[in-house]
Parts: sequence; structure tokens; C-alpha cells
Amino acid sequence: GQTCRDSVSAGSQWTSPFQGSSAPAAPRGDQILANTILCMRDSMPHYEFQSAIADRDIGCAMNVMAVWVFTFCGSGRSKYTSELLEVACNFEHKYSNELKTAIMNNWLCDLNGDEGRWFPMDLMQEHNINFLKSMSGSRSSPFADPFFKEVISLNIHNFLDIKESLRTAVGIGAKSGSHKQKKKAVALRHLRNTMHEHELH
Repeated sequence: GQTCRDSVSAGSQWTSPFQGSSAPAAPRGDQILANTILCMRDSMPHYEFQSAIADRDIGCAMNVMAVWVFTFCGSGRSKYTSELLEVACNFEHKYSNELKTAIMNNWLCDLNGDEGRWFPMDLMQEHNINFLKSMSGSRSSPFADPFFKEVISLNIHNFLDIKESLRTAVGIGAKSGSHKQKKKAVALRHLRNTMHEHELH
């Protein structure tokens, strides 16, 4: 069959903007295509991680995190490197088998019961805290008020679903996204034309 090299035409030779004898030698080949390939290579673990989280494959997600230790270290992201390295070392040398099982069984949650909709528990907590702060800021009651601690915070997920539940109860469908889709189509067409103009792949 036809290979990728045959189906994708190479761009123009990249030339250096510098002139004179001191100008660096221009790299051979299509530099833009090379950068695009590197970007796609770095994006693949990210998509694998997202799919693993959605499917509750925490083992696959941890394998990607182990690769990210070296990726972040090589790119100078010392904070992310330290965080992921600490997680890996704790699982490898510090945590007991019971604690490992408890963490892996409670790392993700699925509040809707649908396939492919698992969500990180810590990220859900951050979202809930932000919603609680937003709700408390629009009321006279402080964030530490007993009403928020004993009623709102324990049922925050249900409160966030009230709008959609009311729409369903009265037969009002979700708002159409046709305008956004049209804007997205125009933006994609402009992006495609720009990539073709500059010989991007």
C-alpha cells in the first residue's frame, strides 16, 4: 500500500535567515515536519493517560506517570518531576500492600455509573471546593458556616445537577451548540489554510 512518506509531500527546504560566513549551517530536511512528529510523539502518552483514567485503568495511568518522570526531568520541570518521583518511590518502597490497594481502589470515582466516565477523586474535590467558595461568596453566610459544612458540602454534587434536572423535568432540552460549532468550523478552516500556506503538516 501507499506509505505515509508517499502520501504526504515534503515541505520546502528550511533555510537560515542569517547571512555571511558566520551564519550557522541550515539543517537538512523538513524541520517543521520533524517538530510536528515530536509533538505527536509527546502527545501520545497524554491521550493514553486520559483514556486510562476514563476507563478506570489505574495501572496503565501509573505506567504513563512513570514515563513522565523522565519527560518532566528532561524538560526542566523539577516540581512535576519531584511529585511523580515521590509517588513512584512510595509505591515501590514505602507503602504496604494494603495501602497500595486502598489508594488504587479510591483514586478514581464514577458518580454517574456510565462506562468511560471515571474521574480523578482529587480533581473532583478541587472542583467541589471551588464551587463551594463561589456559592459562599454570593451569600452572607461565611464559608465555615455550619449550613455549608453540614448541608451544602455533603450534597454539592446534587446541587450542581439541579439545573440539568430541572431542565429535564420540564422538558427543556440542552442549549444548542450550533453557533459554537460554526465558529469552530471557521477557525478550523482558517487554521487549515494557514498550515497549507506555511507548508505545515
